Amino acid sequence: MIWHVYKKELTDSFRDRKTILLSMFIPIAMMLAMVLVFENLLIDPKTDETYAVAINADVDDRTLEWFASLAKIDPYRADDPDQEVRDGNAVVSVKAEPGFLDSVWRMQDIMEIRLLADRGSMKGVSALETIKSGLGELREHVVFERLVVLSVSIGPTHPIRIVEEELTAADGQSLHLTSMVLPFLVIMAVMVGGQSSAVDLFAGEKERKTMEALLMTPVSRSALILAKWLAIATLGFISGIVAIVGFIVIVNTMTEHMKLALNFGDQALNLVASALASVLLFAMLIAAIQIIFSLFANNFKEAQTYFGPIMFIALLPYFLLMGVGVNELQAYHFLIPVMNTFAFLKELMYGVLSPVNLALTLLSTAATVAVMYAVAAFMFRKDKWVLGK
Repeated sequence: MIWHVYKKELTDSFRDRKTILLSMFIPIAMMLAMVLVFENLLIDPKTDETYAVAINADVDDRTLEWFASLAKIDPYRADDPDQEVRDGNAVVSVKAEPGFLDSVWRMQDIMEIRLLADRGSMKGVSALETIKSGLGELREHVVFERLVVLSVSIGPTHPIRIVEEELTAADGQSLHLTSMVLPFLVIMAVMVGGQSSAVDLFAGEKERKTMEALLMTPVSRSALILAKWLAIATLGFISGIVAIVGFIVIVNTMTEHMKLALNFGDQALNLVASALASVLLFAMLIAAIQIIFSLFANNFKEAQTYFGPIMFIALLPYFLLMGVGVNELQAYHFLIPVMNTFAFLKELMYGVLSPVNLALTLLSTAATVAVMYAVAAFMFRKDKWVLGK
């Protein structure tokens, strides 16, 4: 009997175009947008792009030429440089006294230069850092030349050479961004995929007054809640699979840098199987939570209102783990519900498969699923939650 109810609810859900749209097309659209943004803006910036920099109109030609010699900096004179930045014509405003460069070389007075940029603009920050770096090199060069004139030997002006290496063999930035994007998309897909059905199968039926007829059938309430829960969890799990498969396809066909992070070699099968196991339990957990709040609501609109804060709370661990390296993850990260799924998927993206962390994630999630399902089943046996007001 449970199978028949489960099959019926699942079939009805797939007949609803809204369910298909939420569980499949929206996750794919989100993936495509996020992958392209990270690939084009963060990983592979345009090398031929220049930054417009507005300089006060009375600046001398030599100082203007020095700014023009900096990489990607395109300076021009303006009567009000700050206003140029506010109007979006320039990314950085520079105010320097006339004869700034000559005065720096004479080293008679401390010359002040004023820089203004929008810290919320990636172009502004990049141009600002380029100018500050150039001014730092200019300062060192001027000091060095003065010491040479004074016949003071100081050796190399740059006695330290910094060689930066990545913790992982693959492109570190690409791998880091991939580990941020995939867990977020999978979790979002699971929550969105089953949400519509969760609202419709409980709050929706209460609003339509069809729940009474359903309870009059020979099927027990335990079988009904189990079948409905499995149907919602299945939709969420399918949506998660679509997110994973879609992400892999999009990254491998539409990116050049991020696909390097997906080369797991012989571990690929084990990593995918572990990811699916964690996503399955997470889908069952989210389904139980959605049922609880759908039973708590009296109508369709009220249930949708509840699901907004739930989704925000569920995504909170994602933001808490953004600045945590994969080698900094501790055992408690894999014991806290929802956070453990984020942490485990992030670990898998780095090609790390820890049996201990896998067991902690699955066991802690399974225990939480049992508690949440018990609460949902208890509420479903009470008429005040099933029938509403």
